[in-house]
Amino acid sequence: MRKKLSIWLILLIMMISIPIYFLMFQNGKMYRILNPSLVTYEYSEELQYGISECSVKNGSFVFSGYLLFPEHSQYMNLFNKQVWIKNSDSNKIYALKTDAYLTPDLKLDGDTTSYKNAGIMVNINIKDIPLGQYQIILCYQLDGENFIVDTNEYITI
Repeated sequence: MRKKLSIWLILLIMMISIPIYFLMFQNGKMYRILNPSLVTYEYSEELQYGISECSVKNGSFVFSGYLLFPEHSQYMNLFNKQVWIKNSDSNKIYALKTDAYLTPDLKLDGDTTSYKNAGIMVNINIKDIPLGQYQIILCYQLDGENFIVDTNEYITI
């Protein structure tokens, strides 16, 4: 009897928790505004990147490409890369929800390091982001530090 009660209690908690989780994150913002006094970063000339797509269409910002730090394995680093956009007028920086994808064919000349998890992509609704021109910045987090590279790409929202 106790075992059945425990199973039913677990099922009840799951039935309540899962919809709440999805409601919270589906309706939540897909970005956060960085506080310049709390976030430190360093420009890095070592970072290498490639951009496959960078556009605004149908009310969404779409970005895909890769970001890597040569000789630092990407094997276990799925969540250490972000796309930031910086407003040209206000200098506010928005850290966007950035997803990872596999890039199994990505190799550097003379380097045997695995970069298969270097792919990054963004597809977010931009209705809450103020209108303006934004600079695309890529951020790579390593050992608690933020290394960034300016892509010299801009989007207009």
